[in-house]
Amino acid sequence: MARALPSTGRAVQVGAFGSPPQARNGWRYVVRAYPGLAGLDAVVTTSRNSKGRLFYRFQVGTTSQAHSEVLCQRMQKIQFSCAVVGLPRQAKVTR
Repeated sequence: MARALPSTGRAVQVGAFGSPPQARNGWRYVVRAYPGLAGLDAVVTTSRNSKGRLFYRFQVGTTSQAHSEVLCQRMQKIQFSCAVVGLPRQAKVTR
């Protein structure tokens, strides 16, 4: 069961997708490649690109800036993109 991201710490964006099902599939793909992510809290936030098209950012919560940076370094070593971001304001919790 998914939980809300913690109120402290940071978030790491592990993907941006065109639909919620694509985001869920992307999450499963990332977790298969890096199982350590499975225990982290996760959310999908919505955004619009410059043309107004909706997309979905998949983010996982971390406990600190340092945790976020180490996580991204490990993700990049296995050829995944990763970005440290601030905590989302009103995120829909999903898995």
